[in-house]
Amino acid sequence: MLPISPSKIAHVIINARKFDAEVPGSGQARELRAFIAALNEDEQAALTALMWIGRETFEPEEFDEAFETAKAEATAPTEDYLLGIPMLADYLEDGLNAMGISLEEAEDEIHPDGIRGGAAPVRKRTPPGVFCQEKALPFLGKIRHGGAGV
Repeated sequence: MLPISPSKIAHVIINARKFDAEVPGSGQARELRAFIAALNEDEQAALTALMWIGRETFEPEEFDEAFETAKAEATAPTEDYLLGIPMLADYLEDGLNAMGISLEEAEDEIHPDGIRGGAAPVRKRTPPGVFCQEKALPFLGKIRHGGAGV
């Protein structure tokens, strides 16, 4: 039995994938960092150990050793360490699989109704300073056709 729930690991994996594809200023890193920081010491060590197993630094049967090593060698905040690992989500998912837990099962704990990612699509807000052609086209059309401009 892991000292962290599979649903918490799934939450980190899902958000780490969003972090990897982050639009600057979207707050994805801040949210993921806060979630990991809020975990207790054992959960943070288990997350690190699981990542190491997924990265093949340890074998699944060496989880206890990886867990104790993660606790003993934690010198920087866990969230800083983990968010500095390229492919964090992949390593965590591989670690889960190596431990005999599928990401889909862990996601089912988060979304028991089977709906993942929310029922309705969420429209992303265009970050400041980024040109959004969709929003600019109606305005440009008014200028080209002599309409009132802003």
